[in-house]
Amino acid sequence: MSYTFDSWVAAVANAIVEAPADPNFTGILSSAIDYAEQRLYAELDLLNTVTRISGHLTIGSRDFILPSGNGTIIVTNGINLITPASASNTVGTGKRNQLTPVSRDFLDAVGGDQSFTGVPTNYAMITDQAIIVGPQWPDDRYLLEVIGTIRPTPLSSTNQSTYLTQFLP
Repeated sequence: MSYTFDSWVAAVANAIVEAPADPNFTGILSSAIDYAEQRLYAELDLLNTVTRISGHLTIGSRDFILPSGNGTIIVTNGINLITPASASNTVGTGKRNQLTPVSRDFLDAVGGDQSFTGVPTNYAMITDQAIIVGPQWPDDRYLLEVIGTIRPTPLSSTNQSTYLTQFLP
């Protein structure tokens, strides 16, 4: 039996003997969903939460914000730079060049300024959603393919079903 948001809310309200419209119940509902989903996704380590998301580097800038088209990446498993810059990883053209993770300190030490350009070979995490590439600063608009675990869109009144409600009710 699969659930939708509405049927899940009704089932939980029934199980805890609470009126679904009670403000105390509706007030904690999103936090309860967030907690439960985060626990389940972490414990189960589901393959359907691993995805590839692509975005382009900016010429002369080593900064890159991780794309969020399929969801917010919470664990980065790898980053590939596609060459040549005109290639697309979606149609199988071009070559995937795996970037090696290093520290920001390393990239700052061996990378020069913006005049040191070429094809980046390394990356460093700056925040959970931002990286820098180097040691060469991009000399073209290369495509980066980020492979990682995403946080799927949570169950809500606007997202009536998720993988968990469909297959693991």
